[in-house]
Amino acid sequence: MCKISGFPKILEQALEAGLVEFPSDVQDSFAPLTAYRLVTLRNDGVSIIAEDLCSQMELKQLYPNDRRYIDLNENDIENYSCSFFKNIKDLSNAMHLPRKNKAIISGEICSDNGVMNCKNSHINLWIYENEKEKMIDGFEVINDGSKQYSNV
Repeated sequence: MCKISGFPKILEQALEAGLVEFPSDVQDSFAPLTAYRLVTLRNDGVSIIAEDLCSQMELKQLYPNDRRYIDLNENDIENYSCSFFKNIKDLSNAMHLPRKNKAIISGEICSDNGVMNCKNSHINLWIYENEKEKMIDGFEVINDGSKQYSNV
């Protein structure tokens, strides 16, 4: 069983209240791996900010009137995770690239960053609150989201 401290407050509260629980296959120890994520493209085309590593529930707290987050299910543990992919082609297919104003970031994730589960190439990473700023330094924008990957 994973600890419930060190995560963003919204996740800790949901765990403590019994609204959600980590999946039985969650891993709190795993080898470092390269991961890919789709984020909003910034004006300079290269900036990555802590918000890029927020879960949908965290974004709902930041932007309570944003229609993308209003109907999120607070009882779904995946809404508290940050989605990554092991394979850039799978990210491209799942996110229906190309997409305007989106960027793909790439970097290494490890068990110091949080706990995860993985199904096929999709990773749910529940990031420890104090790891987001550290993770940013290890990620870079590798594509502006205008390209579809077919052979990676």
